[in-house]
Amino acid sequence: MPEPLWERIQRLIDQLNESLDEAPRSVREERDLSDRIRRELRRYEEHRAELSPPDRDRLLDFVVEDLVGLARAYHPTAPAGLPDTDDPARALRLLMEAGDVLAGSLEYEAMLDRLARLSVGWFAEVCAVYLQESGGRVRRVAAVHRHPAGQARLTEIGSIDHPDHPVAVALRSGETLHLPEVATPHFLRDADDDGAVAVAPHAVLVVPLSVRARVTGALVFSRAAAVGPYAAAEVELAEELARRAALAVEDARVRDEAERARRARTEFVSSISHEFRTPLMTVVAFAHLLQEGIPVPIPEEARGHVARILAAAGHLDRLVEQSLGYQRAEAGWETVRAATTDLASIARESAALVEPLARQKGLGFVVDAGDAPFAAHTDADKVRQILFSLLGNAVKFTDRGEIRLALRAEGDRAVLEVSDTGIGIAPENLERIFEAFWQAEPGAVERGPGIGLGLSLLRRNTWMLGGDVRVTSEPGRGSTFRVTIPIG
Repeated sequence: MPEPLWERIQRLIDQLNESLDEAPRSVREERDLSDRIRRELRRYEEHRAELSPPDRDRLLDFVVEDLVGLARAYHPTAPAGLPDTDDPARALRLLMEAGDVLAGSLEYEAMLDRLARLSVGWFAEVCAVYLQESGGRVRRVAAVHRHPAGQARLTEIGSIDHPDHPVAVALRSGETLHLPEVATPHFLRDADDDGAVAVAPHAVLVVPLSVRARVTGALVFSRAAAVGPYAAAEVELAEELARRAALAVEDARVRDEAERARRARTEFVSSISHEFRTPLMTVVAFAHLLQEGIPVPIPEEARGHVARILAAAGHLDRLVEQSLGYQRAEAGWETVRAATTDLASIARESAALVEPLARQKGLGFVVDAGDAPFAAHTDADKVRQILFSLLGNAVKFTDRGEIRLALRAEGDRAVLEVSDTGIGIAPENLERIFEAFWQAEPGAVERGPGIGLGLSLLRRNTWMLGGDVRVTSEPGRGSTFRVTIPIG
C-alpha cells in the first residue's frame, strides 16, 4: 500500500532532524513549520487534478523536495560571520540559492519565509518580509532572527502604523531606504511587547517589492549599527533579491486567483447542471407519453415532431452529463473501474453510434479494428466516452471526405486513432483545445451545440486510465487524435 503523503513528508523531516546535530526547534517554530507544510500540501492537491500522471509524479517529487528544504531552513543555525558580498562569486551564489527558493514552493508565504532565512546568513541579524494587501493593509508574513536564541524573542522593525516607520516610508515612495543608524526607540520593539523597548542602534535597509511600478511589499534587513552600514554592493544585491521575490509573489498570486476562478466556475457548472436536469427529465417524460399515445393517440405527422423533441432533449442531457462529469473530475470524484474488456468490440460499438451522423453529411466512415478480440484491462465506459467524443467531434467539424477509426497495439499500450478531413486546427490552438470551455473555431456553435467540455473530459479520462492523448492537424486538411492507454 503506498505511503500516505503526509506520513512520507513527516518521515523525511524526522530523518533530516536526526541528521542535523543542532538544538531542537522551539514550539512556535514547530507550529509554524507544520502550518506551512499543510498549506503547501493543500496547494498540491489543488493543482494535481490539472496534470497528467507523469506530471503529477513530478509535482509530488517537487513538493516533497521543497518541504524537506523548508524543514531544513527552519532548523536553527548560527552562521559564524557575514559573507563578503563584495565578492561577485559569493553574490552570484546567493542569487542562485535565492532562485531555487523562489522557484521551489507552491505556497508563496513559505517561499518568502525561506528567502528570509536564507538572507539572514548574508545581510542581517533580522530579516522581515511585509506584503501590502487589498485595502492598503500591510501584513508581516515572515520575520527571522539570525541567531537561534534571538528567534524566541524576536526584535522587529516596529509597528508600521507609525507614519515615519521605515517600511511605511518605503511603501509610499517605492524607493530603497537605507538608514545607517536607527536610534529612535519606536522603530524597534519586541514582537511580543506592545510598548517600545530600549535597543541598541541598528542599521536598517528597506527594499520595496515592486512589479510594473506597483509596490506590493518590502524586504527589511536589520543589523547592529556597530557592524557598519550596508555597502553599495549589498544594497544592489538586496534590490535584485527584492525584484525576483516580487515577481515570484505576483506569479503566485495570479495562480491563486486563477485557481479561485476555476473553483467558482466548477461550482457554477455543477449548480446550473443540476438545475437543468430536473425540467429536462420532465420534458423527456411527457414526450414519451405523447409518443405512446397518452392521454390520446397523436397524428402520425406529429410523431416526427416528438422524435425531434426527444433527440434534442437527449443531446441536452449529454451536455448536462458532460458538465457534471467535468465537475466530478475537478472534485476528484471520478474513479476507474477496470476490468478485462474487448477494445475492438468497444471501437465497433462506438463507431456504430456515430456512423449514421456521418452518412447524413455524406462522409465516408472507415473502422479498422481487426476481426479478432483485443483484450485489455481498463475501464470500458471511459473508453466509450473517449471514442464517442473523438468520433462526434470528427463528424461535427468535417464537411467532406471521411472519418477513420483505427485500433492497434504498440508494445504494452493500445492506440486508438481518429482521423478526419475536416477544418483542422491552427498550430497555436493544438493545446488550447483541451482547455475546459474553450472552442477553437469562433463559429463552432453553428455546427451544433456544445460548451467546450468534450476534449477536456476526454483528456482527463485518458489520464485516469494511465494514458495520454496527442493531436496533429493542418488547417483545411483535417486532424488526427491519437489516444494511448495501457493494455494491462
